[in-house]
Amino acid sequence: MGIFDGIRNNLLNFLFLGIDEVTDKRIGEMQERRDYREGRHKQQIKPKPGRTDDNVYINFSGLVIDRSISMLFGKGIEFDLPGADQKVEGPDGKTITIPTPEQKYIDETWDANKQEIFLHKLAMSASTDGTGYIKIVPDKLPFEEAFFPRLVKQDGKLIEIKTDPEDFETVLGYKIQWTTIIDDKEIARKQEHTLQDSGLWLIQDFKSSNITGGRWELMYAEEWPYEFPQILHFQNLPNDNDIYGVSDITDDVMRLQDKLNFVASNINKIIRLHAHPLMYTTLNSSQKDVIDSSVGEFIGSMGADGYIKSVEMQSDLSSSANYFTVLRQAFFDITRTVDIDSIADKLGALTNFGLKVLYQDAINKIETKRQLYGDALLEINRRLLIINGMNPDPGEIIWHDALPENGLEISQELKTDIEIGILSPQSAADAKGYDWEQESDRIEEQQANEGTVGNEILKLFEKGGGTQIGEKMSNKRGNQ
Repeated sequence: MGIFDGIRNNLLNFLFLGIDEVTDKRIGEMQERRDYREGRHKQQIKPKPGRTDDNVYINFSGLVIDRSISMLFGKGIEFDLPGADQKVEGPDGKTITIPTPEQKYIDETWDANKQEIFLHKLAMSASTDGTGYIKIVPDKLPFEEAFFPRLVKQDGKLIEIKTDPEDFETVLGYKIQWTTIIDDKEIARKQEHTLQDSGLWLIQDFKSSNITGGRWELMYAEEWPYEFPQILHFQNLPNDNDIYGVSDITDDVMRLQDKLNFVASNINKIIRLHAHPLMYTTLNSSQKDVIDSSVGEFIGSMGADGYIKSVEMQSDLSSSANYFTVLRQAFFDITRTVDIDSIADKLGALTNFGLKVLYQDAINKIETKRQLYGDALLEINRRLLIINGMNPDPGEIIWHDALPENGLEISQELKTDIEIGILSPQSAADAKGYDWEQESDRIEEQQANEGTVGNEILKLFEKGGGTQIGEKMSNKRGNQ
């Protein structure tokens, strides 16, 4: 963004949109964090005009957010609403599971809103800005010959939360402001959601432009017919002093990102300058020849006392590389993220217990996020059920294990639990992600086949036809 764009946006915020200084500062901070997430970092070495730009930008900030999102939603989530699913026998004799009406409605609503990608985008915004926003638009999304509520992720830069001056956790309203272009004219828009004394919410839409003299003009107003607002917000990480949450990219993280880029850029510059040795010479005072030095060449002549030498590095940059490693480790430590590169040589020897210890801080961070995001998602489900006139109990969320696991270790542990009688085979199958009903049918079928083969072998032995067993078994395998 150029300097004139910045001045223009500030004037637009203060004069046209009426955004106060505190809100403008918050918007600027959010934009800076978005820049760091997307790799638009500050320049650490100012290049001279016409010279090579040695700046290196290693986007660890974006990596931290990506890994956090993957641990949170990478394996997906499931909503388990109260009530037992009905099981009936299908035409083919197999059991069919029919979910409760509430379960079916919630699942279809999230399917219509593309649950997986929606949650990833939501987490990306919330992890960067510190706060996530979801707006419910009822009966606007067609899906499988029906209409479902649309869940809209809101841009945190456009939203201001109004709270009780004596209790910042009590929300009194939301204000959304943006600009749009209509007939080549820039028009400011504003939507206010205000809690009324009746307990219901009033939604008002305004516009402002040169035509209105910069004044806000009411376009329409409607009462939201529920006790909850149309917009829901939640914190990415807890903030005990503000309604807005904490970003994964805090100020100290951005400053450390700058230092990493600074060290990497200087190492890059040193390597570039010493990629080809720089030659220098000492000539006799009477020598007038002009020396032409270019990469790979040295042309000229010298007197008897002249000599040619090259500028050599006095170090192999190991100290600089070590310092970069120290900064990198500090970066991942303060963001509570596991640096895979630091344990690459130990991966083969890590047990499940070792992985849990290694990922303990990252897991604790994700558990905190699960509580915050989980409460928000269950509240969304509660509101959806109320809007559809159903039982508002949102049930619970089924989270999948975010850690990589050693499958052989888990199987051995389950086997031991079954053998000592504290675990059933069905529970073990569920733990491994198998369909017990389907697998048990296959096991019974396999055992029946093995029994048939065994009977055939016994009959052959009784008849003295042991030499025919191999041929019989070979034929049976061929037929299968």
